[in-house]
Amino acid sequence: MVTCPDCGETVASFEEHSIPNNGDTKDDYSEIEAAVCPECEALWEVLEVTEA
Repeated sequence: MVTCPDCGETVASFEEHSIPNNGDTKDDYSEIEAAVCPECEALWEVLEVTEA
């Protein structure tokens, strides 16, 4: 189970997405693995998603 840091809902899993890198690194064309909460649809980088 995963807890959304935005809405606080505990869900089975977030939907995984790839979002473009915002250019903070030298590899501007890489994609960041991200997850979106099915409850509030907040988009989070995987590193910020905490396992419950």
